[in-house]
Amino acid sequence: MKTKIGVYLTNDVAKRLKMAVRRSGATKSDIDNEALARFLDPMLEKDPGEEVLKRLSGMARSLRRIHREVEVVAETLALHVRQFLMITPPLPESEQHDAEKLGRERYQVFVTQIAKRIAADSGLVSEIMQRVAETNRDRAAPQPVADGAMPRHTAHPREAAPHG
Repeated sequence: MKTKIGVYLTNDVAKRLKMAVRRSGATKSDIDNEALARFLDPMLEKDPGEEVLKRLSGMARSLRRIHREVEVVAETLALHVRQFLMITPPLPESEQHDAEKLGRERYQVFVTQIAKRIAADSGLVSEIMQRVAETNRDRAAPQPVADGAMPRHTAHPREAAPHG
């Protein structure tokens, strides 16, 4: 059952109602009824801010994941550079030209591999994290190392071979 009521609208609201009727194809009564229902019970419809908060929360999770991945990449690069500089002796000038040529060739192979991985959408960080998790499953948390020192490789007790 529907109850008939009479209401007075300002000219501005009446014009907006008329445009809403034309735009939506609904009747004035339908629009008035929906507006009053929302006004009288605001919990019928979700708060528009709730959807924004939900999206922001998802973005925050994504940013945390990206931040972690960037940290892993930065630490990997820093460790590689430190180790490379510690174990690679400088070359005599007579060997530098050939070494640079070989380095450029190896760099091209490296760039090509990166391009293939990006095109295939296979993430190196995910692969590294998975391998770390698999290889460190039974190990304790890594021990801190002195500033600037290289961490020592300690074999897992099951992997250690007896000397002699």
